[in-house]
Amino acid sequence: VLLCRGQEVADGSSLREAVSADSPAMVNVTVMPCAVKPSEYESYIVRYLPVQDTMSLRRRGMKKAYVSVGTVQFPPPSGIDINMMPFIIGDEASIPEEYKHYWPLIEQCSGLKHQQGQVGFLTIQETRVDAGNAQRRPGLHLETPGLVMRHGGETEVPMLAHWGEGDTRAGDSLYGGIYMASNISGSSEVWNAQIKNPELMCGTLGDMEHVRGLLGEGQSLDANELVWITDTTPHESLPLQQEALRQYFRVVTSAVSVWYERHSTKNRLGIVPDPVLTEIVKDDKFATWGPAAAKKDREEHERRQDPRLAGLMWWTLNSMMRSRAQDSKLERGRQEVASAEGE
Repeated sequence: VLLCRGQEVADGSSLREAVSADSPAMVNVTVMPCAVKPSEYESYIVRYLPVQDTMSLRRRGMKKAYVSVGTVQFPPPSGIDINMMPFIIGDEASIPEEYKHYWPLIEQCSGLKHQQGQVGFLTIQETRVDAGNAQRRPGLHLETPGLVMRHGGETEVPMLAHWGEGDTRAGDSLYGGIYMASNISGSSEVWNAQIKNPELMCGTLGDMEHVRGLLGEGQSLDANELVWITDTTPHESLPLQQEALRQYFRVVTSAVSVWYERHSTKNRLGIVPDPVLTEIVKDDKFATWGPAAAKKDREEHERRQDPRLAGLMWWTLNSMMRSRAQDSKLERGRQEVASAEGE
């Protein structure tokens, strides 16, 4: 947001129109967490009935942002740590032998029956987590990152990235979306709401901390509870109350716009993302502000894989990116003021 003499410069206006040539002007730049003004956040939140209420009603025709599918039984842990590995939905043979003991969990993802033969994406993480730290990404966020920058020659093109989508349509069947579960009670939280226009509402890589105060209380998940969510359902990974070996399981369905090769696990059986739906991106997913900045962001992200620093991972990354964006906007503002005064 650009402020000139205490007044916001309207969208579509230039600083030349806001600055008079006969007097100096101070221009302030405020970097907002997303493209939507805070006063309008509420209009982008779609809320659904509380789960306990909707379960007591035969809620046909009522959409949901998350559904408790059932209870799973995790296999004994063996140190697996894979992310977004492609596999063929419905085909056990597409899962490498070392991960096949998770096939019963995949079979419990009931809506996958609508996507037989399509490419899904499997995540399994079995790691020890210190008390006070989150195993996965902390902070309120969506699975869709909102807008991502695609490189085309010398230009960058913004596009809305889907990460499983998800819909309940008539209210009784699950289409697309994301399934997830963990073996630790109270280590994940979801909200029965969806965010409209994530390309406008999302902060860095799907960050939604700026709407936390509007969402109210979320639903903490039980140990071994398998849930389905959309890619626009707010959720977060919570710090553990005590040290534990946490097992996390996730299946993202086929509607994935981009698959970051550098940050994902290849399937050694040769299964790759469907090129019709998914583009394989070899670029760094942090490369929003140029190669040098991306290198810094990536190194900082990798450094934070130290579990002692996990709780700060995404908070600091957001601050870095927003600070960089603010510096860039300030410089553009100075250039426009200089140009206006020169004329």
